[in-house]
Amino acid sequence: MSTAVVIGLICSLISNVIVGVGGLVVDLILMYKSFMPTDPVGGLLDIAKEPFVDYLPYINWFIPLDYAVSLASAFLDAYAMYIVWKYFRKVLSALLGSGGNIAKLISLIVS
Repeated sequence: MSTAVVIGLICSLISNVIVGVGGLVVDLILMYKSFMPTDPVGGLLDIAKEPFVDYLPYINWFIPLDYAVSLASAFLDAYAMYIVWKYFRKVLSALLGSGGNIAKLISLIVS
């Protein structure tokens, strides 16, 4: 047997083991899920039964909740991008050092 055939058999065996273990994990998760209750807090989170739902159109007349939600989400997106940029800039400056040599960064990425 050549080494290519042996390597192919070993790779096939490893992939079969990984698929078998993955299938076992998925089966265990599905079995665990079948024993769990369907919705333990369903009565607590039923918004249609809340008393303010009847008055929501009147509240929405004075306070546009759809605009408030979109404005809050835009603010959170901008703040998250600021945090990501701040840490990306910190990592980039740590990689480049004080000189800021881009060739050093490329050599780090390639090697």
